Amino acid sequence: MDIAQSLISAISGLAGVFLGGWLTFRNAGKEKLIDLRRNAYGEILFELLEVEKVLDTAAECIAEGGWDRYFNSDVSNKHSEQLSTHMSKIEKRLSGDYLIISDEFRSLYDVFRTERQASDDVPFYEEDDTFELALKKHRPLLLAQARKEVTR
Repeated sequence: MDIAQSLISAISGLAGVFLGGWLTFRNAGKEKLIDLRRNAYGEILFELLEVEKVLDTAAECIAEGGWDRYFNSDVSNKHSEQLSTHMSKIEKRLSGDYLIISDEFRSLYDVFRTERQASDDVPFYEEDDTFELALKKHRPLLLAQARKEVTR
């Protein structure tokens, strides 16, 4: 009986060590994914916030001087370059981190992308409004999804 009890104790001990190691490894993998997502979502959301600031500044300029004055100014060109830079960073991050960004986050972003694109029926001077409305609608949704995923 002593040999059987010793054998059972040894097997139980090994099973406990194996199970503990497996659970630790599994949790470490989840934590790493959460960290990677936190970085990706953080950059995407930061760039969207910067886009919103540029659009707000453009709206102020338009309110002060009118559409014609704004679109014929260097400020308009500067804002276009800034928007292009921020959106390029977002697109680069989305494609570079394709494997770690969740399907839910990507789907929300895809809806934003579709809604922000001005339709052919919208005059050029209303394109920024279409973009801004889509951004103000979807940035909070993307933020909520990101928080949900990185605070599990």
